[in-house]
Amino acid sequence: MTTSAEKHFREYGARILLDGNPSDLITRIPSPLISKFPQEIQDAFDFFAVDYLKNKSIDGGRILKELANGSAEGLAKLFAELVALDNIPSMMAIEQRIKEGIARFTEANPAPADLVFPADVMTGAAGDFAKLYAAYLEAPAHFFFVAYLTCLGSTVSDRLTLASELAPQPRLFALLLGESADDRKSTAISKTVDFFKKAMADFPVCWGVGSAEGLQVRMEKSNKLLLALDEMRQFVSKCKIEASVLLPCVNTLFESNRYESHTKQSTVRLENAHLSLLAASTIQTYENTWSSQFTDIGFNNRLWLVPGGAERRFSIPEKAPDTERYYQQTKLQKVLEHIEQNREMKITPGAKNLYHEWYMAVPRSIHAKRLDAYALRFMTLLAANDLKSEVDADTVRKVISLCDHQFKVRQLHDPVDADNETAKLEEKIRRLLRARGPLGERDLKRHAHTSKKGLWIYNTAMANLNRAKELGYHKADKRYFIRGEND
Repeated sequence: MTTSAEKHFREYGARILLDGNPSDLITRIPSPLISKFPQEIQDAFDFFAVDYLKNKSIDGGRILKELANGSAEGLAKLFAELVALDNIPSMMAIEQRIKEGIARFTEANPAPADLVFPADVMTGAAGDFAKLYAAYLEAPAHFFFVAYLTCLGSTVSDRLTLASELAPQPRLFALLLGESADDRKSTAISKTVDFFKKAMADFPVCWGVGSAEGLQVRMEKSNKLLLALDEMRQFVSKCKIEASVLLPCVNTLFESNRYESHTKQSTVRLENAHLSLLAASTIQTYENTWSSQFTDIGFNNRLWLVPGGAERRFSIPEKAPDTERYYQQTKLQKVLEHIEQNREMKITPGAKNLYHEWYMAVPRSIHAKRLDAYALRFMTLLAANDLKSEVDADTVRKVISLCDHQFKVRQLHDPVDADNETAKLEEKIRRLLRARGPLGERDLKRHAHTSKKGLWIYNTAMANLNRAKELGYHKADKRYFIRGEND
């Protein structure tokens, strides 16, 4: 099994059926992930899906273990045993056996440490807020933590920056990821947004947008806006509408404060626009953003992914004490007052050296794109959250921890295995140019079958070859060649 597929099962496999129908073991596993297994594993899994839906019993721990090990022989034996079964136990009995098997699997196969959210970064006002609400609600604490930072960044996006020529704004595009509604993603968003609206006189929020024109109308009321989406699916579907410019508009506003588009029918013009995004999504919906429409313009690496799962703890949650809520509001006010006095934060020499070492060692990977941009944004956010007047080494360590975790998360939730697909296309381009000689871009795309891979993978592969100085280009006849062979 591929590494990312194995990580998927280690992180989610152990709890995939704890709160649902047993058939979820089949329906919740993304088909792109299944396609990464060896063919014999895929065949066995297809057989398992058909057979299991007839209510035959199974040991959930065994199936997950065999999948994690990628053992076709073990799976074949397990399925043979299923076929031989004559008794069909009740669904309740099946669920119980699966839960027991999963519990054994969880104990024997703990999730890798690098997939666990770094809890040590949850300090300051955001950390206290996260711990308070996680004690009364089932959503994980780090959902509340990132939601809080996103709301804070939206509030001070025009007032807080780093002492750098880049002048980064602390705006985040955060996406809370979960397997299902049971993971309480929307709960974390709604509770955090409600907290900020009650604590502040003006906190502009938009709970849905259908077009770039609609976003323009909304931002005419306030140039700072948090786009809060209970379900990312609606936004994705609106972006796929033909002739819609919603996706390029939101995409551009991640790094810029202006966007402009003119057609005969409509005009979209945004100036001094500060957009932040806080959304909830299932893993399946997120995978739908890996179509060429999204990847070709780099929307995926503008998202800060926050995966997590909720545990059932409270059938009827108690209310958080009013005194605690008031205390959290006063902490937020202190942070905002602190930012007013420290609008441009300097970075200490030790912190700068620490960040430089990390920056120079970031892997050349699709999944590392814009991690450095997020690092600069988190520096000021975390420092202000801890009431620091400068970005020190401790803050940078937290930022690096967050970014390293994000890199692993992006790898795990990459349904197309982008790094491997890019490497394969790089080699295919090398072979095509060696075999056929210099080719124009149109012929190169046609022979490389980029219509199947997508332009984003193709452009990344070409950029990598150019960066490695393997690719040459004849300006006269506009053809590419492999350096050293047709110079």
